[in-house]
Amino acid sequence: MALREKLQLKLAGAFEKLDNVPVNAVFVSVNDSTYSPETGVTEFVEQFTAQVVLDLVTEADRLVNQGALANGGGLGDYKALAQINKLGFIPKVGDKLTIESESYYIIKSETDPARVLWTGYLNKAGAVNNGLG
Repeated sequence: MALREKLQLKLAGAFEKLDNVPVNAVFVSVNDSTYSPETGVTEFVEQFTAQVVLDLVTEADRLVNQGALANGGGLGDYKALAQINKLGFIPKVGDKLTIESESYYIIKSETDPARVLWTGYLNKAGAVNNGLG
């Protein structure tokens, strides 16, 4: 068994132990698309549902990520964690998550070196003009 597979199993076990803490999130992403002002439609939208662990951004997060979180992010925003092998794609900055009818926009997206855990920093006001607003 490869190292990544071992890490995925360990992370899956950790998510299972969290019981009802992970919540379902609907991810929406626009890839290589164009927004048509005539129709008001953005082409090529991907969507999937995955479980995430949601937490408030802490002072430590804000200090470590000053560059990314300084413009529209920081305390009061959220950090989401998800198992990469459960995601339909790796979310990117500007993608939208909806959790229990609340919409959030990714203002920073990163993975660990083994690409097992995705971390996204979310902001309600972080919408970018990509047709998801």
